[in-house]
Amino acid sequence: DFFNDPNVQSLFRFAEGGLRTWFPEHWAQFQEGIESVQSRHPELKIPVPGTSFPASTVNIGDRVVCDSHRDASNEAAGICLDYVDGPFDADEGGHLVFHEAHRIVKLRKGGVILFPSAIVTHENLDIGPTESRFSITGY
Repeated sequence: DFFNDPNVQSLFRFAEGGLRTWFPEHWAQFQEGIESVQSRHPELKIPVPGTSFPASTVNIGDRVVCDSHRDASNEAAGICLDYVDGPFDADEGGHLVFHEAHRIVKLRKGGVILFPSAIVTHENLDIGPTESRFSITGY
């Protein structure tokens, strides 16, 4: 039911547009891969039909913050969608850190970013003790 929500579908379609615009070769490879798998296994469905993210994770809780990691089980050349939301002060915390690039990205409530999560070490900075933050990823 979560992925049938019009707001969630709109988020994935927005990210799809970014993927198609900024990473057209990846987008084409994702489409070919999804079509190939679904032709052999039609029972497998992606979370939001018509998008290039065959899997998704919804990270919910009071304080969703991730430690430094790479998503090693994702395709190395793949592009990941990361969406953050919740009542937290983006000026104070919740930033996305890209270690190899030595960059910190401030994602505000409703922020969306596309990046290769399997090959880039990343984490989120902590948020305030009374704040909450959640995320949705597509990969």
